[in-house]
Amino acid sequence: MKEAKEEKINIKGFLIKYIIVFILLILVSIIVFINLNRVIMFGNVFGSFLSFFKIFGVILFFISLIISLIYHIIILTYIFFKYLNDTIDFEKIIKFDKKIDVLNFTFKCLTTILFIMIFVSTPCTVIGASMEKTFYEGENVLCVNYFFSEPNDGDVIVFESKEESFYIKRVVAKSNDKIKYDNINFILYINDKELHDLNDNKQDIFKDDYKRITASIGIDDSTLEFVVPNNKYLVLGDNRNQSLDSRKFGFIDKKSIFGKVVLRFYPFNKFNTF
Repeated sequence: MKEAKEEKINIKGFLIKYIIVFILLILVSIIVFINLNRVIMFGNVFGSFLSFFKIFGVILFFISLIISLIYHIIILTYIFFKYLNDTIDFEKIIKFDKKIDVLNFTFKCLTTILFIMIFVSTPCTVIGASMEKTFYEGENVLCVNYFFSEPNDGDVIVFESKEESFYIKRVVAKSNDKIKYDNINFILYINDKELHDLNDNKQDIFKDDYKRITASIGIDDSTLEFVVPNNKYLVLGDNRNQSLDSRKFGFIDKKSIFGKVVLRFYPFNKFNTF
């Protein structure tokens, strides 16, 4: 009687495990389907960190997710119909599951790890000099996505440009922020606060830049005050003399944002949070 009881507990645990994992895989599939563009963006962003992963990472994610999902569907469907016909043999099913446990576990791990990297946090490499002296070319940073939130003024973000290139810039104005320009002292105000040059350049940095900003967003430079539209952001590089940013391509759209930079983890002697 004792052995029969232990077997019953094992069967119950087996079913609960498969049902829970199956539900999680369905949720992951729904999230991926809704945010398919983000999965594709991941390949390019993560490709800056490990170039061979640019396409392979996305392919591997889909393969592991599909295999894990199909396997769980087959097992649960088989159990369901065998149960209806009263011919179910749990011992046989559990033995089969144990035989391919390593392979099954591997695909589920790959799905989980890559899902976290796509939708939670992604390591990437800084390219170019546009964010000096905050970030230098070759430094590795970790960015977290905005799956449950959105960027604020001053955040450093990674986003996809209209040319399908990826940039790292600083948000200087978000949706509904008021932009005001003092064309006498060449000062730009965001919500009545002066916007400073982070690299302390001793020049009138907005003397010509305001014209470039207004031209890029399609308004006349004689308009000295405007509001950032909904789901739009104004971004600039910290090293503004060597930055391709909103002065060239205007506002960026919320859906083009991949994530916010929260950590520099390499070089190790410059480890820092943001």
